[in-house]
Amino acid sequence: MFHTELFRLCNNDLLVSLIKTYMDLTYAVRGTAFANPNNLENSRTRRRIMIQLLSGSDSWALAQLCVDHIQTAKDQYLAAIRGPESSLARIGVRAAPTEAPRQAE
Repeated sequence: MFHTELFRLCNNDLLVSLIKTYMDLTYAVRGTAFANPNNLENSRTRRRIMIQLLSGSDSWALAQLCVDHIQTAKDQYLAAIRGPESSLARIGVRAAPTEAPRQAE
């Protein structure tokens, strides 16, 4: 709800629709961060600051805070799927390979 309302302030219905779509697609990524209560509180704090920044003139600070806000969930999700003992790894979800496939000789 917060994210769609934030982007609704742009008065761009297409943008809001895309945000909703990408939020649905990335639910697993975003949800991993909230297993830790500290992350949830940090997220709430960042959102309060975003709201304060909306009334100011420092759009760069707002943009950077938005990037930082999503980075935590992304980093934790990637760590979960890379870790050999992670719950995701135990059920067969693996990170994409980091090396290019070898070519046949």
